[in-house]
Amino acid sequence: MAETMFSKFSGENGFISKDSFKDLCKALFLPNDVVNPEEAERVFRHFNKKKDDKMTFDEFQACWTDWIYSVQNPKTALLVVDVQNDFISGSLALKNTPAKDDGYRVVPIINKILDDFNFDYIVYSKDWHPPDHISFVNNVNLRKMHPSSKVKAEDAKMYDIVMFDSDPPQQQTLWPAHCVQGTEGAKIHNELKMVEGHITVHKGIHSDYDSYSTFFNNIGSMETELRSKLQEQGVTDVLLCGLAFDYCVKFSALDAKKLGFGVAIIRDATGTISNDTAAECHKDLLAAKCLIISTDQIQTYSQRKVRHPDLAFSTITSD
Repeated sequence: MAETMFSKFSGENGFISKDSFKDLCKALFLPNDVVNPEEAERVFRHFNKKKDDKMTFDEFQACWTDWIYSVQNPKTALLVVDVQNDFISGSLALKNTPAKDDGYRVVPIINKILDDFNFDYIVYSKDWHPPDHISFVNNVNLRKMHPSSKVKAEDAKMYDIVMFDSDPPQQQTLWPAHCVQGTEGAKIHNELKMVEGHITVHKGIHSDYDSYSTFFNNIGSMETELRSKLQEQGVTDVLLCGLAFDYCVKFSALDAKKLGFGVAIIRDATGTISNDTAAECHKDLLAAKCLIISTDQIQTYSQRKVRHPDLAFSTITSD
């Protein structure tokens, strides 16, 4: 198949030009899709390692393996982040945080998404903290503060940011004790639909490391099984929803992007802790080429025979 496509767009020249590659990109997607020629040229430059504006077959073979194949064979995972009792009605309920959002609000929205759309893979994540977890404000005296910490242990209160004296030093936002392993607060809300065949990923399971992301802890030294599970299934794109947009959803999205997945956050299916951090989060996600969509755009971006151009082109992050 790669040989056939290369022959079609290289003609007698024995290479694919930038203009021919733009035509190739148009042919990859659906007839009504808008393919930005600048994005197509960026992909061309990425794989044209000799930088001579002539994509050889070897360069095209790499493009085929690393990009075109995924365009033609999309698989989407839905990642449902931390829809747990403590974030809805418990110790860290969103309605009691600065944004005054209601974590329960996302439950029927996510249920409708699960009812209305088919995903190749569904993942539920859970905060799963030991009682002595580093993020709990009541545990602040269990660890030594780094001299650079602007907040001292005796003055620390909820939502403060401190610096613990570890190697390397760890910056930590302090939260109330939440999602403690085995407690009612750590359970996924009983009204959230659990789809047959799903997997559950636990994060924040180590006492000395917080883990907003469903992929890595906050300093990147430990990884969950999620990346390997998604790669085993051939997943190309990850759609995210859940709690909360400006923390665990954000960092899960950014890590998914760094790992090479196309990423879209279903914004109306997420809750918010702080409007200020949510605004910064929005900018950070867009800067990382993550898409921010609404539930009425899911059909457009994920239920397709080929990937949507926005997701496909977003996975090529450099020339």
